[in-house]
Amino acid sequence: MVLQIRALKSEILMRQGFYEESLALDTFQLPSPFSQTDIPVWQQLTQTSDFTYLSASRTHSPPSITHTLWLPQVSRNCWEK
Repeated sequence: MVLQIRALKSEILMRQGFYEESLALDTFQLPSPFSQTDIPVWQQLTQTSDFTYLSASRTHSPPSITHTLWLPQVSRNCWEK
């Protein structure tokens, strides 16, 4: 539970713009029983976001994030009987 709270606190710091503090808090080694949980996934996502925003701030440009909405191609005929 303590590791989950630590990972969550790191994510909160990242979302508040404290990227270096977030990285300092989020760089911990997980014990093996926790390696198959969602904690390492959130830890990696938070670290990646921290590094992205820190590198963007050093180049004086906002991070380039493109969101693509995936929609299946549906034929109009499939809705008709």
